[in-house]
Amino acid sequence: MDYKVISNSQAALGEGISINSSKSEIAWADITGNKVHWKSLITGKEGTLTDFEMPSCTFSDRQGGMFISHVGGIDWVDSEYRNRQACTSWFLKDSGIRCNDGKMDKNGNIWISTMSVSHLENHGSIWFWDRKSKPILVVDNLTIPNSIAIDNLRNRFYFADSQKNTIYAGKLLSFRNQVNSIYEFHKSLDGEPDGSTLDHGGNLWNARWGGSKIIKINSNGEVEFQLLTPFTRPTSCVLSRDEKQLYVTSALAQDDQIGGMTVMFDMKSSLNSKSIQ
Repeated sequence: MDYKVISNSQAALGEGISINSSKSEIAWADITGNKVHWKSLITGKEGTLTDFEMPSCTFSDRQGGMFISHVGGIDWVDSEYRNRQACTSWFLKDSGIRCNDGKMDKNGNIWISTMSVSHLENHGSIWFWDRKSKPILVVDNLTIPNSIAIDNLRNRFYFADSQKNTIYAGKLLSFRNQVNSIYEFHKSLDGEPDGSTLDHGGNLWNARWGGSKIIKINSNGEVEFQLLTPFTRPTSCVLSRDEKQLYVTSALAQDDQIGGMTVMFDMKSSLNSKSIQ
């Protein structure tokens, strides 16, 4: 494993990592730690926001600011991480529901999941938000919705229900805010599916909670290889634009030496390592 610890900000439940290419910054959330972290990949400067309750995902607005999902909806912060603006809230803060996994598609739309704070069955959903109106329901009756990834080029949408150890795929409809023809894409008991990211070839990279690995799944649902992680619970991942680096968050687990850390894998070295399946 050829990896580098990116931040010493150890998260209880690191999640929702994203890259702001315009600023060469990464950002991620600590859901149970109630923190949002960011770090410049150029200067090494780091920062932490502590005024969010159960933040779960970060999304670059591509102009330097950032959207952050949390227990009450989605907010926006400016490029200096100083000013905060509430954007949308489609459920009550005290409803027992919180935001979970999500991704921004190439058109700037946000696809975000919600779930029961206490993990009640069939209380999870996936929503589409165009950043203008209220979010639209896309998929319902899930428990722990994860692994959201949008392949606009191939009109394919990915998501998982971690409770069922299953990743699903569906077809994006022409107007791009609904999904149909949903089918089982990949199922495995080798860890649970958590956050995912797509590469330029349409392959899905999936973090396996409890499985100590990231797996690369091709468009046919087959695992091409696995990348072992130095922690038991990898939670989310994102590739750099040139796909030379893979950034991975994690959650604390007993006996993990660097559990909760955010690390970076050098993909050229990692793909040539013994971790290939």
